[in-house]
Amino acid sequence: MPRCLSTAFMMWPTIYHQAFGRAYDDPSNTTLAITGPTLRLRLAVLGRHKMLNIVSQLHEARRRCLSDTGAILQRQAIRTLCCSFLREVSHHLLYAEHSLPRPIFYQVQMRCPVHCSVLHDNKHRAMSSNQFSGPHPGGYNWHQPILSAESAVNESVMSQWEDELDGTILQIFQLIPEGSPRLYYQAKELEVICPPHVLQELKEGGMDFSSHLIAWLDERSRSGVTRKGGGWLTRADLYAALRVKRLQIDSRGEGNPPNADRRLVYLPNPDWRGLSPIILTSSSQQAPILSTFLWKHITADCSIQASFPISGRTFTLEFHLPFFVWKNAKTVLRDKRVRSDKSPLRKSRALAFLKKCKTGLKEDDALDYLHESQWSCVVTGFNNSVWSAHGFTDTYFYEADDQFDRSSTNHYARCMDEEEVIYWDPIIGSDANLPVMDPREYFVATLRNCTKGIIEEWTNIITRLERMMGYYIDDEDIFLDDDKLAFRAADDHSKTLQESYMWTKKVSILLEQLRKRIRNHNTAWESFKATDIHYFSESRPQSEAPNRTIHLLHSNDTSMADLKTLEVRLRDLCDKNEGFRRSLELYLQVENNRTIVLQQFNINFIQIISPPALAASMMQSNVLPWKSGFLPWLIISGVLWAMMAMVRPALAWYHRTICKKPSSSLTAPLVQDATVDGFHWQPDDMAFPLPTFARHRAAPFTFGNRETWP
Repeated sequence: MPRCLSTAFMMWPTIYHQAFGRAYDDPSNTTLAITGPTLRLRLAVLGRHKMLNIVSQLHEARRRCLSDTGAILQRQAIRTLCCSFLREVSHHLLYAEHSLPRPIFYQVQMRCPVHCSVLHDNKHRAMSSNQFSGPHPGGYNWHQPILSAESAVNESVMSQWEDELDGTILQIFQLIPEGSPRLYYQAKELEVICPPHVLQELKEGGMDFSSHLIAWLDERSRSGVTRKGGGWLTRADLYAALRVKRLQIDSRGEGNPPNADRRLVYLPNPDWRGLSPIILTSSSQQAPILSTFLWKHITADCSIQASFPISGRTFTLEFHLPFFVWKNAKTVLRDKRVRSDKSPLRKSRALAFLKKCKTGLKEDDALDYLHESQWSCVVTGFNNSVWSAHGFTDTYFYEADDQFDRSSTNHYARCMDEEEVIYWDPIIGSDANLPVMDPREYFVATLRNCTKGIIEEWTNIITRLERMMGYYIDDEDIFLDDDKLAFRAADDHSKTLQESYMWTKKVSILLEQLRKRIRNHNTAWESFKATDIHYFSESRPQSEAPNRTIHLLHSNDTSMADLKTLEVRLRDLCDKNEGFRRSLELYLQVENNRTIVLQQFNINFIQIISPPALAASMMQSNVLPWKSGFLPWLIISGVLWAMMAMVRPALAWYHRTICKKPSSSLTAPLVQDATVDGFHWQPDDMAFPLPTFARHRAAPFTFGNRETWP
């Protein structure tokens, strides 16, 4: 480094250590290369006074360097450094990636007016470049060199910012600004999954002697050499392995481990045991990406996307695929992880109602449960050589000896006990000794492997539903069978109807949840094809080998066609259940009419049987003066029958002749209309409601300019 430039850096160490991190000297033109993401992240965490202090020292260093009699290249180095600083600040403000207050930038512009026009030039250049033109952004440079590898890859975010920021380890890891709503809805949820005191104990050297395997780690150099200390690890072993520097200055030296250019971490059923080593060892480049990735995994987000920061120095490929798993077990295995409201992170739903109406359940019968699950994967890095992948999935619903278990630690622990076992990569689902070194190919291969397993789970769910619903609806359609209804008790029949109607409602809710989940998966894939798939189909002129990523994308698209077919089958089940519900409602209406007829029959029967019964009662109680006998009983019964038959004509005659004519004022009581079965406004002088049996014998009268009926 030139003497003048070294003197300048000694005068403002705050810039060199706190703002810019590690900068590398280019001997060809003595200019400095500054990493954009690292600088912008550091600008975000600096306070206002510290920021102005840095700008003042930068301006003073420039002034002293330009006043020196050194070479032109030395002055150009400081000038380039100032312009780079302003350019990074302009990126930060234009695209609002972090929370740097705008007034601070204006003071930066006033105190350091070196080439301030680069702000406007940078804005127009960014907006007019191919990276932002059209529906598809420009291509990413997958072969670009890494700048500031020491701070971006090797140094953890805790060692960089712990002295500069106040707050817990989780707050530093998430980089949430003060006053942000993320402190409420994101930070609290992560604190429940991974409490801060657990992180602090592990950071301070708390010993964990647990032998329980929690995660799988694989680290290799770009030439495929495996670093020792990988495989299935305990919590302590995982933390120790992740703390080792990924990139060594001289990886070929004696005793130095090979570089971990490619790092793979698989964490089934992620909780505080596996997340704490990852959080404490995340680099400044990984921390913001893993924070968002973990939040999406917790909230069961559904997306497939590729994203690139504005600096164009890093890439992120991630997918989140929620689905359901149908398990049959004697005891339910619920998720022990909880949210901030104490509810389980992943819910399990009992499906006993699907066959409860058919047969009763015995004590030894296994129960059907539908468990929520999630597959999430993120591949992030700098280029095709240096990158890392994290795979998270849920395995809480597997028993220790479950034969269908292919992703939990119990399954791989059993595989490790077998002889000549293949060293398996659980993320991509293939032999780990045949590594995939290209990040895009690895991402698409992982997506294809997860999609294949998810489609198998969906096929199992829909096939079981078709069998159960068809068995209940098609084979036991007893609701329109009059022969069976005649021999059943009324209360049992009514209970069956109520249970059937509740069954249709529960099935409707279940089918709607399944349709929403499978529809979101198909939508995420279509969105990925429309916006981000071109990043994976770029030509590779430097290699004559076929692009396996294209073949994997085509294979995954074929699998997604099968998933769309399953969505159609699920929609048919919804239509079938809806048709059954409508048929049941129609039958209930017909059954109600039958009930009304039966009630009318009972009333008529009472009217017939009551006079003889009343006459017999009067004869037995010696109320009448004459003696009891058949003829007196018959005469009294006839008189009572005649009196009951004269009730209706008497009421009709009363309303036609005795009641007064209505006045011109109207009141609000509602009675049945004489012409239709509706209602109309009744005159306020009407004393009794009009009986329905007298409507056709009532004479019309004129009321105002309108003819109506009394």
